[in-house]
Amino acid sequence: MPLLVVEERAEGLDAKEAEMKDYVEVLEALLLLLEPGEVTTYGEIAKLLGISPRTVGRLLASNRRVIVVPCHRVVAKDGLGGYSSGGPEVKARLLELESDGKPRIRHLALELIGNNTKSESVPHEASI
Repeated sequence: MPLLVVEERAEGLDAKEAEMKDYVEVLEALLLLLEPGEVTTYGEIAKLLGISPRTVGRLLASNRRVIVVPCHRVVAKDGLGGYSSGGPEVKARLLELESDGKPRIRHLALELIGNNTKSESVPHEASI
């Protein structure tokens, strides 16, 4: 199901399909739920937004507020994954500094919408 944006108007509520800027706004809000030392996967976020993990990666690559919007806390299900600002070395270092080398996986889809999602296997710790 696509992400819907509901706007309040004088004549009532208006729902429309989300545009990319809306996905970015929701994605940033999800990332701000992650505490230092916690990571989630591209797949977890993709489930919540109803888009592909690759699209999540493209949206994260457009992040211009690195650190403020902690895109480095999103990892591939089998490791770090890409990072557009500084490469995987910078991502690994940021996660190491935040977590003493052992980031904790946070299953945002499970927390926010429960067991109503198809689950991917995700390691308990992302490898750095």
